Amino acid sequence: MQSKKECRKTVFRSLAALPPVIVVVLLASVLFTCADQFLEIYRDIAQTLLLGRVDPVTEGFTGLLAVSREFILAIVGVAALSVAIWLVSQSLLYSPATELAASCPTALWVRRMLPVALTVLPVLMLALGLNLGRVDQAVQARVGSFLATAYFESSVSHGAKPVDAKLDADRFATELMGYDRLLLWWSMALVILGIAAAIYLAWKAPVSERLLLPPPRSELSWGQTALYAAVIGAIVIAISLIVTWWPLEFGHLLGPLAVFCLFCITLLFAMDVLRRFSELSGYPVLLCLAGLALIFSLARLNDNHVVRFEASKAGEAGELPTAADEFKKWLAGRVDLGGFSKGRYPIYIVAAQGGGIYAAYHAATFLGDVQEMCPNFAHHLFAVSAVSGGSVGASIFNALLREAEAKDRIPDAERTCDNPANKAGPPYFDAAIAALNKDFWSPLQAALLYPDFLQRFLFWPVPAFDRARALERALETA
Repeated sequence: MQSKKECRKTVFRSLAALPPVIVVVLLASVLFTCADQFLEIYRDIAQTLLLGRVDPVTEGFTGLLAVSREFILAIVGVAALSVAIWLVSQSLLYSPATELAASCPTALWVRRMLPVALTVLPVLMLALGLNLGRVDQAVQARVGSFLATAYFESSVSHGAKPVDAKLDADRFATELMGYDRLLLWWSMALVILGIAAAIYLAWKAPVSERLLLPPPRSELSWGQTALYAAVIGAIVIAISLIVTWWPLEFGHLLGPLAVFCLFCITLLFAMDVLRRFSELSGYPVLLCLAGLALIFSLARLNDNHVVRFEASKAGEAGELPTAADEFKKWLAGRVDLGGFSKGRYPIYIVAAQGGGIYAAYHAATFLGDVQEMCPNFAHHLFAVSAVSGGSVGASIFNALLREAEAKDRIPDAERTCDNPANKAGPPYFDAAIAALNKDFWSPLQAALLYPDFLQRFLFWPVPAFDRARALERALETA
């Protein structure tokens, strides 16, 4: 039997063996509960299930699977992450149970319970994140009222009867805001599942089992560790190349939560590999590798973020015209200038704020709606100043104008604004929504977590690994 001092050392050594697992568990727990993007994803999945109900007779299992796919993949991803945490924890803490029990019962208890706690913690943190994704009842009432009003006015402006539009608007707002209850049910279900899994693992799972991993650190060998490293390295590189070549297909296939869980799993096994090399060599391999990545980034040796030119390239560098010169040139080209009294010509300059996809939607749909109601609006629009998401929305609107121009669907400049209830011209509003109603986050997240993360450990830039490429391609495709 060990003394109390020796027993405490044994317990500490057990804890010191788990940094890779602890880092991954903390990463997953923080993002599951604190990342605004993830909270928004929870709401989106719930709203998709609520608004995407399918008729089992006409659409069958395929339709149900299409609506539930992201939800199912998210659950599978979190379950796979928990299994990986359990396996790696068991491997790092492996020691014959009888020897450990005889020497230090406290260490045996830690050995049994710590992997259990680490395994179920991501599940419980996801449950907490789902609960945090809910909205206060008072806010729900205001948001529901706003959604109903906006839906009603949009329906009426597109020709619906007020009575029908009112019924549809109330139904839409009620169903859309019902995600709050769905998130609560999911949260409670995950808590029950996590507690049940903890009880099972704590009292039923064997303590000294052999696992489907290389031998634990007490039985390390260079050959086995090198083979283990080769397998994990090949998997990471393969996924990174797949994401580099097909970021949209990969991101949309798995969805954001499953992609993140897959990254956590590969990161966990990669850190386990580096931990084993540290044990064999006696050097802090993981710490050294992290230090090199930091040095490469600070020295800008691996800065792969460059502006990509696809359609055309600028000519020879020269002096750029001033805004005043450009304005005079633009004004001189207005064919309807003579139809207005001097100093009374309408000129619009739009400022579009940032704010991610919300700002992009706002800028594109607002400009599109105005263009539908006033077909000569674009003729009087001199400039758009925008940042972040607002610049994306403004670019979408500009692309729609070019499309209409190419198809000769831009009305004469002399045409006046129509009645808002009788919009004319191409459907800019609907086209803007169609372009932006896509999943831009999943490809970007996949590129960030795989090729762009791998780039941090290289001392030369690989432009194809730039995460911005995934977002650019997603926007181009949309």
